[in-house]
Amino acid sequence: MKKFLAVALAAVALFGIASLGNNAYALETVVIKQMTGNVVSADEESVITLKGQKEKGGIYYSGVRIEIADKQGNILTVIKPKTDAGYNPDIMLPDFIGDGTQQIFLSLESGGSGGFGFYYVYGFEDKNLKVMFDYEQFGKENCFEGRFLDGYRAEITDCKKTQVYLLDLSLKPQDYKDMIWDKNGKLLKPVTVDVSGVNTAFPYYNSSEGHCQLNVYQRVTGVASAYALGYINSQLTYGQNGFEIFFQTMMIYPDSL
Repeated sequence: MKKFLAVALAAVALFGIASLGNNAYALETVVIKQMTGNVVSADEESVITLKGQKEKGGIYYSGVRIEIADKQGNILTVIKPKTDAGYNPDIMLPDFIGDGTQQIFLSLESGGSGGFGFYYVYGFEDKNLKVMFDYEQFGKENCFEGRFLDGYRAEITDCKKTQVYLLDLSLKPQDYKDMIWDKNGKLLKPVTVDVSGVNTAFPYYNSSEGHCQLNVYQRVTGVASAYALGYINSQLTYGQNGFEIFFQTMMIYPDSL
């Protein structure tokens, strides 16, 4: 009987140690940021709280969500984004519509050298919540394909075949050109140019319009992800059909002789 009790007590002790070990790495839900704004209606202030779970001492959050409450603290709705994990989650309350209400701009970072992020815009229409911008959906609807051409050039075309960009890469460093062309500028073999989905997005205020608009970047790379050529830059404004591109350009990194 004594032997049985000793074994049982030892098992309890080991279980307790294991439980403490697991709890040491347990995620805790914390308030990341809290703001007050007119997100539900122009004449009604709400409290917007960004929450998430983080490891102690870490900077990565999971289970990110946005709670919207009235001034008395009653929860009106909880937003749970499709992509709910990342580094440095943040919210802003820009006005994309110009009707006295504010919208919720959510951003999270993927980490790594690519500088990618995850972005959403949420807003209320007749007090009903809607997703106004989804970075994944935008990337699917605004895709591009590209290829290198003879003569130290590259061609980038949108998937709808309405926009074509031709890049002169003759000023690129010689070691870069040697990976793609021979000494006469002829392609060594067919090589594609990759254009990512949304890499970066951020709101900006347009004083002539009297409200905010959205700037979106898609990264353009050739040969390998480390060799970025530039970005497709799309500027979006919000209208009757949601966010629409009103200006788009190809931005390239400067090269020198």
